[in-house]
Amino acid sequence: MTKAEPNLATVNRLIRSELPADTVDTIDVEHALAVLRAENARLRDRAGVDAIAVSQKEEEHQRDVANWRKENLKLQEQLLAAQERVYELQGKLLSLREIVC
Repeated sequence: MTKAEPNLATVNRLIRSELPADTVDTIDVEHALAVLRAENARLRDRAGVDAIAVSQKEEEHQRDVANWRKENLKLQEQLLAAQERVYELQGKLLSLREIVC
């Protein structure tokens, strides 16, 4: 015969000594503690999984930032090269205007 799962809210109230005087609940304390320990273990496992996920996301973010900076530098170099080419062409245009005038 399996024991009924205790109501976690009732267990928590029992731990904090918050049960009203007119409430009559029969709780197997050992079973309640086992349930709380299992919940605690589950929450610790979840916290570990969450910590790993946060770490992976941070690493991914750092890679994204490094890639963005690299791409930004590449685009700035291309812009600088294009601006230099424009200046060259403007110089040639000025030279041609001097010849024509």
